[in-house]
Amino acid sequence: MTDYPHRKYADWPTDEHARWIHAGHTFGMHLMENIRNAAIGDLPDDINDESKKIALTAIDGVVYKMMAFFDGIYRFEIDDITKVEYALMSRIEQPDGNTEEFEIGPNGDGLCMAIHGWLDNEYWND
Repeated sequence: MTDYPHRKYADWPTDEHARWIHAGHTFGMHLMENIRNAAIGDLPDDINDESKKIALTAIDGVVYKMMAFFDGIYRFEIDDITKVEYALMSRIEQPDGNTEEFEIGPNGDGLCMAIHGWLDNEYWND
């Protein structure tokens, strides 16, 4: 499994847009660590190479579809006239009680675009 780069909150840039990008990358890092790595870890130790390749493709496909879900790609209808939109928020809680919030999706930087970098372990490029 892959180790992902952690960046201390105190080291984030002060520019608001750059902070929003960092919040998105932090989400991606946690997604990969806690969802993708866990799914890969659930594969049997004795899985053959061909089956493992198929399983990894399926895992990455599901993670990508989750990003499409939070990017608002799909239209979710409650009934004939009402739709629902799901929002992905990042709320950063500091020890002193201060918080900072970012909407990562559906009005974010493009989770479907970002995941391709995350799958290659590419995060902060500043």
